[in-house]
Amino acid sequence: MTAKVITICSQKGGIGKTFATTEIAAELQRRSYRTCAVDGDWMSALTSRQFPDGLPLEIDANPSGRVLTPGTAHVNRIYGEEPFEPLRLHDGRGFMGATEELNDINNRNSDCIYDFRARFAELRDQFDYILIDSSPVWSNLLMANHLVADYLLIPTLLEKTSRLGAEKHLRTLKKIKERYNPDLKLLGIVVTQATVANYKKEILEGRYATVDTANLEMLLQILKENGYGQEHLLEIIPYVQTKVREAIELNYTMKEYAPDSPLVARYDALVDTIIARTGG
Repeated sequence: MTAKVITICSQKGGIGKTFATTEIAAELQRRSYRTCAVDGDWMSALTSRQFPDGLPLEIDANPSGRVLTPGTAHVNRIYGEEPFEPLRLHDGRGFMGATEELNDINNRNSDCIYDFRARFAELRDQFDYILIDSSPVWSNLLMANHLVADYLLIPTLLEKTSRLGAEKHLRTLKKIKERYNPDLKLLGIVVTQATVANYKKEILEGRYATVDTANLEMLLQILKENGYGQEHLLEIIPYVQTKVREAIELNYTMKEYAPDSPLVARYDALVDTIIARTGG
């Protein structure tokens, strides 16, 4: 079977999409699904997160050079004609990285997105799941990342600008389905940070802080207005700032760093849902 491709994106930065991509990809690999993470954002946060001490030669083939020489695992290679091959992380995950030079793709003719789709097919036979951490800005990169996807996962926070970014991206999904990729499906929305007030209460009846609950109600209304039900709110991840920051600094996943964290339990549940809804 060819890989199921999930693009993770919202038209609002700083909403936890890179962290979510890392946690989901690691957990899928842990469950013996052959998984590849692709950094599809020229800001390259996923790559920096994975390689905080410097890029491997597979991504930057000539680190002492004045101009980037993309290695075999640099996403630029998929847009070109040279061979590419994901590098392998310590747990067996595949990885295609990026640097800021990926932004050059946005200066090309828009036909490059179809070149990307044609060459991306080479990855599908190697993996069960491919997760793309997408650029949040409408651009060649965003379009290419959605053109190859089977599913769209939208992360968000429970605050106004993030909620509006998710709403905007739902409208973008409609345009992409109509014009470019009619088979693209909304996997759902995941809230990446929520302040828990009382775990014993229902989600709209006091489980979360008052402002979070108000934003959650509006988020459900946005889903409804766009033709989706509450089942498309896949998961609400509790906010554990200190542990998350420590895990990122040490280059661990949360399950490696704090396996008993409630955040880990929610990401496990999210992966359960992803597998069930994608037929994994």
